Amino acid sequence: MAKPHAITADMLPGILAEIARITTPEIAITVARKHGGRRLYIPKLPPDQHPLCALVGRAAAMLIAERLGGDRCEIPAARTTLRWADAHSLRAEGMTHAQISERLGITQLHVAALLAGAPIGEAQAVKQAKAALRQEHRNDARQMTLFK
Repeated sequence: MAKPHAITADMLPGILAEIARITTPEIAITVARKHGGRRLYIPKLPPDQHPLCALVGRAAAMLIAERLGGDRCEIPAARTTLRWADAHSLRAEGMTHAQISERLGITQLHVAALLAGAPIGEAQAVKQAKAALRQEHRNDARQMTLFK
């Protein structure tokens, strides 16, 4: 059974989604964490010393090379998706929003947005978190209203 907050192939951008479908999402995540935001040449027949073989193993590298080999590939950073998964993992370990914020180097508001739902663009997530916070304050009987 998959973890409730596991990254799936359809959550990954660009070539990472393809790598996840060819191999596994875990291998695509490993590639994103190591090479995200950079170009990686994938030869049609990677030698054992190739960075991809060293990173994911020969068998997985061969599967990737079979489909994507012979080209220099732009590997997306996938930061929001990776942060989403990391935030949920850290929360499952019992960390507070403040601890997660410190560990991931993001704001507590961003942590709240990541923990609130599926990974989405950062600006949209922050906007949704602020709207939820405003709604929470509106529903709080202890809060005074300025305008009627």
